Amino acid sequence: LTYYSASVVLSYLSLYDSGSSDSPTTEAPTTEAPTTEPPTTEAPTTELPTTEAPTTEAPTTLPPTTPPPQSAEFTEDLCKDKFDTLDRAVSDFIFTGACTDIEDLDFSEFTYLRTITIGGSRSTYALENLKTVKVENMEYLTDIMIYNNNAANRDELPTQCDEGTSVVISGNPELVNLHFGVSSFTGYCSLTVENNAKLQTLSFGSKQSDGTVLRNVYSANFYAVSSVVISNNPVLERIDVAGGVMENFNRLELAELSSLQALEIYGSGMAGRNDHDEAAAELVMKGISPLITWSNIESGSTTYGTAFTRVRALTIEDSTSSQSVINLNSQAFGEIGRAHV
Repeated sequence: LTYYSASVVLSYLSLYDSGSSDSPTTEAPTTEAPTTEPPTTEAPTTELPTTEAPTTEAPTTLPPTTPPPQSAEFTEDLCKDKFDTLDRAVSDFIFTGACTDIEDLDFSEFTYLRTITIGGSRSTYALENLKTVKVENMEYLTDIMIYNNNAANRDELPTQCDEGTSVVISGNPELVNLHFGVSSFTGYCSLTVENNAKLQTLSFGSKQSDGTVLRNVYSANFYAVSSVVISNNPVLERIDVAGGVMENFNRLELAELSSLQALEIYGSGMAGRNDHDEAAAELVMKGISPLITWSNIESGSTTYGTAFTRVRALTIEDSTSSQSVINLNSQAFGEIGRAHV
C-alpha cells in the first residue's frame, strides 16, 4: 500500500473537481452557403491603331556651285582656234584684237558666262569681220559692253544691210545692262533683244566712265537694219538712241515693255527707210507703258530730230499713258496714210 499525505490528496481532488464541473461542448459545424458571384464579363478593350503621318523631309537642295571666275582676253589678229579650244568654264570674255578669222560668236557652250566686252577705251576694230552674235539662255550673264568703233564697225555707211548678219540677245535671266558703242554693227540686218527678265538699260551711243550715255553723237549702229525686235523685257526702264542709230530701219517692233519710262532719241536716230524718196518703214508699238518721256529733242535744245519721219505703216496698241510727254518732230508719222494706221 502506498500512503499519500493528506495535502497531496487534497490538492489532487481539488484539481479534479475544478476541471470536471463542465461537460465538453460539441459545436455543430458551421456550413456557409457558397457565395456564387456572377462572372464578371469585361468588354474587350480594343485600342485603335495609332497611325502617324509619315514624316517627309524636304529634300536638301544645295546651292549650285559655280567655278571661280575665269577671264579670257583675245588680243591677236587671229583668234578662232583659241576660242574653239577654250575651257568651257570661262566666265568673262574680252575681245580687243582684230580677230579677223572670227565671223560667228556663239556662247551657248560657256555655261558660266558672266560678261562680254568687245573693244576698250584704247582699242578699236576688234572683231572687225563679225557677222553673227548669239547670246541665248545664259544663266549667269549680267553685262554686255561694246566700246566705240568695234564689232564690225564701218568707215562708210552702207546703202543696205549685209545679208546674213544678226545679233540675238535672248532669254538671259540675269542680264542687266546692254550697250552698243558708236558705229558697232553698222551694216547688220537684224537685231533681237527679247525675254531678258532683268534687263534695265539698253543704249546706243557713247558711254562715259560714269555710266552716262551721250546721245548727241553720230553713232550709226544698225544703220540700215531690216528688222529690230525689242520685246518682253519687263523691267527695262529706258532706251537711249544716238544719232544715226537705225536711221534707215525697215521694221521696228517695241513690245511688252511694261516698265519703259523713257525712249530718248537724238538727231536722225530711228528715222525710217526711204524707198525712191518715199517713206517705207513700219513701226509697231504694243504694251509699252508708262513711257513718260518719248523724245527726239536734246535736253536744253529747241531743235528736233527726224525720228519716225519716214514711217509709212504704224501700229500702236496699249502704249503710252496719261503721264506721257511726247516731243517729236511735227513731221513724225507725217507720211502715213489713213490706210496704213
